[in-house]
Parts: sequence; C-alpha cells; structure tokens
Amino acid sequence: MMPNDKKLDIKHSILWRLFTKVIESGHVLQTDAHLAVVSILVDKGHNSLALQAMYTLPRKNWDTQCYRTAMLLHLMQNPKQIIEAQKLLSDYGKPYLEIANPTAPNDLPPLRIKMPLMEGITERDQFRLWMFYQAAQSDNDYWTREKNAFETKRKENLMLLKERENDSVDWTLEQLDMESKRLEVDRKCTENDNTMIYIAMNNKQFEYAWQVYLAMADAVNESTPCIVMHLCWVAFRQIPIADVSFRTEWENRAWSVYSRFMCSEYLHPDQPEAPSFVHDILYIASNTPEVNVDKKTRYTKAMSIYNLLSRLHFDRLLCDDRVVEPLVCTVLYECKGTPLNIVKMCEKGFEIMDKRNEIIQRLPVTRTNEMPYSLIWGFLILCLKSGDETHFQQILIRLLHNLLEENHNIPSSILAPIQCFHDKYTCNQKTCYFEDYMFRYIKYTDDLDDTVPTNMNEFGFLSSDKTDQNYKQKLLWNSNIKEPQEPNIALAILMGAATGEELAQKQMYFSTKKAKALIRHACSLTSSPSK
Repeated sequence: MMPNDKKLDIKHSILWRLFTKVIESGHVLQTDAHLAVVSILVDKGHNSLALQAMYTLPRKNWDTQCYRTAMLLHLMQNPKQIIEAQKLLSDYGKPYLEIANPTAPNDLPPLRIKMPLMEGITERDQFRLWMFYQAAQSDNDYWTREKNAFETKRKENLMLLKERENDSVDWTLEQLDMESKRLEVDRKCTENDNTMIYIAMNNKQFEYAWQVYLAMADAVNESTPCIVMHLCWVAFRQIPIADVSFRTEWENRAWSVYSRFMCSEYLHPDQPEAPSFVHDILYIASNTPEVNVDKKTRYTKAMSIYNLLSRLHFDRLLCDDRVVEPLVCTVLYECKGTPLNIVKMCEKGFEIMDKRNEIIQRLPVTRTNEMPYSLIWGFLILCLKSGDETHFQQILIRLLHNLLEENHNIPSSILAPIQCFHDKYTCNQKTCYFEDYMFRYIKYTDDLDDTVPTNMNEFGFLSSDKTDQNYKQKLLWNSNIKEPQEPNIALAILMGAATGEELAQKQMYFSTKKAKALIRHACSLTSSPSK
C-alpha cells in the first residue's frame, strides 16, 4: 500500500477485513482491542469510519474510556456533532438506556438496555467527563470566546457583590445605598445569565446553557422562564426519536421549569411571553415517548396543561393560536384506532375550537378573530373523521367570510377535505352537481381560469406520485398551506388521523371561483332543515 493511497485502500486492508469479519460473525472484541482499532483508523485520517467502528461495540460494554473516545470522535466530525456528544454526557453514569422500539417508535414503549459498567460511576466521574468535554471544545473560537467572556463577567459581578458586602464603614448611612447597588448588580447578573443561555442554545451547547440556569438559582426575572423553556424545546426537538433516554431527560427538565414558573410571579398569563412558554411545553408533551403505564401519555400530559388553563380561566392563553396549535396536534395524533376513540378525540378538538372562538368574541375588538389556515385544515380533518356537520358549517362560514369580505386566497389543500366531507356525508351522489367537483375537470370554468391540475389526496396532501403509499414516503407529504404551523399539523395528521386511511392521489382542478361555489353549496346543505 502506497502512502498516498491509505484513505482509498483502508477498507481493503487486513486490519479492516479482520475487524469486519469479527463484527459480522456476531463476536465482540475486548474493549481495549476494539479501541485500538478505532485509534488506528483515527491515525489514518478516517474519522467517520472510526466513529462507525466505535458504535459496533455494544453499549453495555462501554466504560469511561469508551465514552471519552466516542465524544472526541463526534467532535472530530465535519461538521461537529455537538448534540451527539452531549447525549453521551447524558448517558454516562446511567444504569440503563432506553431506545425507541424499531417496530413502532412512536406508538410502542421503548426498549431498555442495561449498562452494568456504569453502576460504579459517581458524580465526581460525571463532572470529570463534563470538564473533558469542555476542554475538547476549546478549538471552537467563537464559542470559546463567548464562554470565556461570560465567565469573566460573572466572576467580576460576584467579586463586586462581596466587596460591597464587606465595605460597611458607616452602616446606618450606607445601608440603603448598598442595597440598591446590590439589586442593580443582581439585575445585571441575571440579564447576563439569560443572554448566555440564549447564546449557548444558538451554538447547540444545550448542556452548558442548562448548567447556567441551574447556577442562577433564585436570581431569575420575567425573561428567564421563556428562555429556559425554549432551550428545553430546542434541545428536545433536535434529539432523534430513537434516543429515548436523552429526550426523556430534557422532557423532565422542561416539566421542572413548568412546575417552577407556571402561575408564579415570574410568569403571568397576560405577559406577551406566556403563550410561547405554554407552546413549548405543550409540544414537548405532545411528542413524549410512550410508556407501558399509560398508552396515551402524550394526550394525558397535554390535556393536564389544557385543563389547568381552563380551570384558572387563563382566557388569553386559551384563545392564543400558539397554545391552540399544539393542542390540536395532540388531538390529531390520537385521532386513530377504534371509532369510539376517534369520536372522543374529535369532540375534544371541537371543544378547544369552541372555547377559543367564544373567548375571542368576548375580547376587545382589537383582537383579530382570524384563524390560521393550518388550524382550519386540522379542524376540517376532525370533521371528516367524525362527520360533525355543525362544526363543519362553522368552518365554512369562516372561509366564506375570508373569500368574500377579506378577499383572501384559500389554499387548495383546504378544499380537499371539504370536497371529501361533502361527497361522504351531505351529497346525494345521484343528483348532486358538486360531487367530486374539485377533482373533476369542469368545461368552460376551468378553461377560463387556466386551471393547472395538481396531484392531491382527499386530506389535502400534495404528492408527485399517485400510487406511492410507502410509510416513509408519506411522512414527506405536505400541503400547499404556506404557514409556519403547517409542518406540525401535517405530521400530526399523517401519524394520527391518516392512519389506516387509503389516501389515493387524484388530480385537483382548483380555482377561486370553484372554491366559492363549493363552499356556498356545502354550507347551504349543512344548514338545510331537512338535513
């Protein structure tokens, strides 16, 4: 092997072939031998291959050196795998790890792996690994500079506090002035800590940000709850579903923040930041791993928050779409299984919608009643699943208002479930002109509007393939609703309400003129006394 060909020929080397043969045969090398192979791969410049080799060693055989090696390998990748390295910090010292069940990662309880070599790990060992991780990050110039500046400023503030506590020449004259200066230093310290949590979060240094929060203790202000809760949500969201233990740890942290600050002096429901705080904990709850004890863990947790808001009459939160959105996602996700359960979930969804609308009617006129199309889409899916004509008509009236008075353009994905509801529940298929109206070419009408057909199913999902029903491919489907809430609503529908549905793709011939005609017609049918 020539020196210049090392990277090209490593997989043909005797070392690599022997190593892969041992792994493929189901045997496990001794830890020292396994780490020696990994070290050789790193020496030859194959960092990515070395990381793959590291994870072929069963996790139950990992000791402290394995964690250190794996952590360094993650930080040697390009780009750096910071979250994966922090996951190892979280796993280190735990007597067992939980991973998602590969059969149904979102629906079945996780699998548990015992870690016998972690039983003797102490808090001091965990602190040493934390310091090792910090030292390994020293080549990150921007992050190191920000971290050092923060820690220097924090030390200065603490020293200033101590100096003023000891400087008491004339206690009776200076006590008041000293107390005011102390409060000013405390305020600056808190603002500095809040800023550092935000900077660390943006640099994916989630563990460091959490440690800053813990060090703040009682020195918090009105900005702290939302910053820390958002830290938990961002960290939780970026952890793969398979890493149940790591996700659970961040979820537990989020619940501790919720328990501390909800209904406290630092978080009033009328604060502008309050909806964001509730939004983040609700999304964490709606994505929590399932457990054996409660088959509806997500629903139970999300509804516990909703029930608290209802019981305490936090109306401004209950009508805020940042709070309503994750609640609707939770209901959509659970809207599957038996007909009884589907009806129950739909009723809860409509309860949330009715409460929102009723509260907005009571609020000052400065508050808009406009509902995002993403939420309208979600409620239409609930109507379609339950056949609820009353709430279907309410949504149609809202859409007619948008079309006629506000002159809004309605996304065609909204019309698909309306057409499906009409054909399934209200249409006399032998005589109704509007049967399959949006999915049918209408002469003259579509010619005049230069209608371009799009592939779409009855739930409003776009797809370039008319027949592809592959599960992974379905998770990539999306609507044409251009709103930030749409991806979350779409995923909840696909993983919940769409389960078991045959969503065949058809060509939709959409135009605003046809949309108005169909909505008017469907609205007249549902309001008819004969219905």
